[in-house]
Amino acid sequence: MDENSLIFGLESASRELCPVVGDPDINPTGGNSISLLTFDEDDNQVSRFQFLTKVEHWRVSACPQDVSKFATVSQEISKSEDGKYSCVAKANVFTLENDIATYSDQSQKALDPTLQYKIDNLANLTWKPEESSSQGLAMVSNTSLFVVEDLEQESPELIAKTRGMNGPVAWDPHNPNSVVAAAVGHSARAYDVRSKALAWEVAHRFNVRDLDFNPNKSFQLALGADDGGVKFYDTRKAASPVKTIQSIHTHWTWQVKFNPVHDQLFLTSGGDGSVYLHSITSISSEPFGSMIEEESAKKIDDGVILKLDEHEDAVYSCQWSTANPWLFASLSHDGRMVINQVPKSVKYDILL
Repeated sequence: MDENSLIFGLESASRELCPVVGDPDINPTGGNSISLLTFDEDDNQVSRFQFLTKVEHWRVSACPQDVSKFATVSQEISKSEDGKYSCVAKANVFTLENDIATYSDQSQKALDPTLQYKIDNLANLTWKPEESSSQGLAMVSNTSLFVVEDLEQESPELIAKTRGMNGPVAWDPHNPNSVVAAAVGHSARAYDVRSKALAWEVAHRFNVRDLDFNPNKSFQLALGADDGGVKFYDTRKAASPVKTIQSIHTHWTWQVKFNPVHDQLFLTSGGDGSVYLHSITSISSEPFGSMIEEESAKKIDDGVILKLDEHEDAVYSCQWSTANPWLFASLSHDGRMVINQVPKSVKYDILL
């Protein structure tokens, strides 16, 4: 266990974790509730507020433009008059009534969505980036990609229809109003939401489990897949990766994340219960380190910085804090959330 780790346990199985933009708060989902967790760095403690809902949530995403809004993917089993059962999937938008800082520790309240979209076999959703001109969503089912340009839109607009979509979806932060990418089987495909045309495609040998754009470097995409590794691509020259991390996990790579500020730092989590903090300096936006006056350049060599093994189950989610770029958290299926920090030695090498 790393000396900087803090472990917080939830009482039910959990699958998704997301940072709340503007605050060091993180939303994990578990059962028919959504937990708002606040980490106090001074006291090294986590406080929890629980929102009770009527259905089970599988995905959660916090709105970058409005800290009071978040969206989820829910699934509910319903029974028809003729006795047949079906699963109803919905995208739910929630709006908090009070300032997010006012929610107290160990408290709970019922919360109903302010907006819902019913989409068959809905798998995932994500908000438009903070740089976008509107509060919109991209939503993906197992066959279709939909977009809501803003919350005034009555129904989602179909952007693309293709078999094999398996959940991962992300807006390009360098084209926040026009390009969205989704995992489609053994590839990642990006679409221009204005023309609904395919913008580019990156092929992979294995099933893609997650994708992420580098927020500080245009055209750079990371793919995590069933081989347990990560491949990095320049989407303008997608025939071969610019860098590969070979089979770092012994099971599927479930999530990959660039650091939002220092893109030399990169996170992966996997089905083997492990979380890795990597250095990918050689392909970052600062491949030669930083220069301060007449001092020589410093850089961190590529490779594993930390291997974290505090989890005992598959780690479906790992996320960087949007308030502190040195802070990150991971969530495993058994409800264990672990908060960690980048080692001080690495932090100082990047900053100085």
